[in-house]
Amino acid sequence: MLVKSLLEKKIRKSFKKKVPVHHQRNYTTVTGHVYNIDLSYTFSIGHAEHFVIIECKNWQKRVERDIVLSLEAKRRELSAHKAIIVSSAGFQKGAIELALNLRIGMFQLTSLKSLNILSHFRGNFNPYRERLETAVEFENSQFDQLYGITTHSQSISDYLRLRFCLRLDNIFSESVQELQPQVLAQLSRLPANWYKEYQLLETCGIPLILDNANDIRVINLLKLTSTIK
Repeated sequence: MLVKSLLEKKIRKSFKKKVPVHHQRNYTTVTGHVYNIDLSYTFSIGHAEHFVIIECKNWQKRVERDIVLSLEAKRRELSAHKAIIVSSAGFQKGAIELALNLRIGMFQLTSLKSLNILSHFRGNFNPYRERLETAVEFENSQFDQLYGITTHSQSISDYLRLRFCLRLDNIFSESVQELQPQVLAQLSRLPANWYKEYQLLETCGIPLILDNANDIRVINLLKLTSTIK
């Protein structure tokens, strides 16, 4: 219930409206199997609904790989857009690597507000992995923040192609000098706040670290370059 309260506050701030987070709701798969999900919510972006499932582990031990695998199986069967694990004691190293590969979000309860600053992220994941591996003593009265990372489900190139009809598949593999004039022309047409919708989609409205945040900065730098030219 603490996580539910924290999520509703953060999501409401992101979407500028209330998005209910459901507690212990049952969902039935197409094969008739019923899963009881700790927390879940649905949000809409671009006239499409996105379903998020969250598993909460208030354990004395760190989350292991098996929990990550189990949640991914539920996500697939329920056709959820994103799955997230919230831990009160951190994650084992193997669980972190698997969650990143499976694009599962990992959040940890914390009282250290200084760690929850998206603008300080510069593409180096190591400090965040180390923090998520660190077990902390959990007391409900002290923990009022969520700290963690999410892995993007849709690449920036795919998002720009589908959302703005821009073909920028090789933009991260070429230097600025090698970019074709037509690519720069497409970048100049991007709205200034294009990335805000992408971040909302990939973080599910939770303002935490996104794994390809550095690529967003690259796109904005190239957009600035195209405008100057």
